[in-house]
Formats: sequence, structure tokens, C-alpha cells
Amino acid sequence: MLFPPTALQLLHTLTLIEGEGLGMAYEYFVRRRLLLNWYRARPYPQRLLIAGLPEKHGFAFDFFLLAQEWTAELVIVDERPHRLAKCQRLVAAAQHQGYFHNLTPTYLPVTDLIHLPELQQTFDLALSAELLQRIPSEWVPRFWHTLCQRTKAIGLFAPNADNPAHQLYSHLPGLYLDDMHTIALMAHESQVRVGYLDIPPFPPGVSRSPDQREQAAAGLFNQLSIWLLELYARLEPYFGRRWSRGRAHTVYALATLAK
Repeated sequence: MLFPPTALQLLHTLTLIEGEGLGMAYEYFVRRRLLLNWYRARPYPQRLLIAGLPEKHGFAFDFFLLAQEWTAELVIVDERPHRLAKCQRLVAAAQHQGYFHNLTPTYLPVTDLIHLPELQQTFDLALSAELLQRIPSEWVPRFWHTLCQRTKAIGLFAPNADNPAHQLYSHLPGLYLDDMHTIALMAHESQVRVGYLDIPPFPPGVSRSPDQREQAAAGLFNQLSIWLLELYARLEPYFGRRWSRGRAHTVYALATLAK
């Protein structure tokens, strides 16, 4: 291989297992870097909760990868049994290919995602992506309160309502950055950080068939593209908020609770 394997290339392999492509791998790469940077000043979490799977796109495999690296116990909750079952099948497929070794996730169906009555444990960190937009706005404070009762830190990611092109492609409603800030501030005496994320240099909606994705992943040009894309992704934290507002695919809120 002319170009050495990169972190983005690994994530691209995982997104192919999910049935996704390079755009999702880019999202995973920048989200993973954000979370690692945010969490680096404290001990690794021993118990990690994925509080609801993404509504449509992918299965947040970057969260699974973090759990493996942190050697954390991983619990995934969702009120859609079919979505949990598909996630379990895809994780098993990834493990068959050598990924997620020594990771034994617990998949917990819940009847109520807002209150999580079946979930008895407490956690060091709760993460969720592409979930908030499918919760009725009047129930979001209750969902946030439930997470605050169960964990010490929270990271939430949602589609960016200020990027209409991405909403048109994803067919998902979005949230504004001010919405995320308001939600995060519901945790009193918490340390809150909000921002924009996932600003790839290509437009949303670019897609290929599964066969095309597999062929491209092995090509020399694709290896060069991924190598250059990773260099670009490492610059994303330096993009200004004003410039990112209408271009970012994701808004996020990170909160460290006072416990």
C-alpha cells in the first residue's frame, strides 16, 4: 500500500460494514477527535451508555470504538427492537472481521426512551447521536433530566438546522446551536460546551452503490483521497463558528455534571 493506513481509513472500513460510506467515516473521525479531546483530562469512563441509536444513518460505530479503547462496559438502549437487532448483527459482523475485540455490548430494549424505566445502572458517560430531533420538543427537558440522573457526563449530537442542504439530503429535522445550549444548561452547575461539527469538503447527498464503495475503498486514488481528507479534518476545529454555521452537518452539546 503506497499510503499507510490512517484512522479515517479504519473508520471507513467500519462504515462500509454499516452500509454507509466516506461521509459517515468523516463524521465519525471528527466526532471521535472531539470526544477524546474533551475527555482526556479525566479518567477513562468505566461504564458507557449509548442513549438511543441514530434515527436513520449508521449506528454510531465510533462510540463502540471508544468503548473498546477505554475498555468500558457498554450498554445500548433504544425503544425500537428492530433497530437494536440490526445493530447487534452489524457489530457481530465487524467482530468477525477483527474489530471491536474484547467488547461485549449489552443491548437493552426500553419501552420509554424519555424515562428509561428498564435502565437501573448509572454511568460515567452517556452519548447519543441523531436522536434529539425525533423527540418531541416538550419532552426533551425530561430526557435530559433522565440522563443527568444516570450519568456524570453527557455528549449529544444532532443535525444542524442552519444547514438546509444537509436537512434536504438526510430527510431529518434539525436543531439550532442555541437549542443545544439551552438543553445543556438545564443541568445546573455543569460545565457546558457547544459547537458545530462535521464540515466535510464535499456536498451532502453524494452516494455510491455498495459495490462502488467496496471497489473505491481498495483503489489507489481513494487511498490518496482519504489521506488528504484526514489532513483536512484535523483542521476543522480551527474553522470559525460564523463560517461553520451554515456548512456544518452537526451541532453538539457536551456537559460535565457537578457530581
